[in-house]
Amino acid sequence: MNYLEKLLVGVNVEWKYLGNESFIEIANSGRKPVKASERSQGKVPYYGANNIQDYVEGYTHNGEYVLIAEDGTQSANSSDIDHPIPI
Repeated sequence: MNYLEKLLVGVNVEWKYLGNESFIEIANSGRKPVKASERSQGKVPYYGANNIQDYVEGYTHNGEYVLIAEDGTQSANSSDIDHPIPI
């Protein structure tokens, strides 16, 4: 039994296939990288390929999003991000 199966012992789970746009939307097309020299310093985290790169004024996305690191990271302290996220 794998780790996930152990966690779900006794739990009634309904699995759904997430293979089309009715369940997910890939929002990468909205990503507009900004050079460090062109960023206005602020309090909103600015995420790069795998971590917070800077803190900026304002944001480009508003809502609930899942960030998936391009290159992977081991430096994230939390998977919960509770604020607007510029990417």
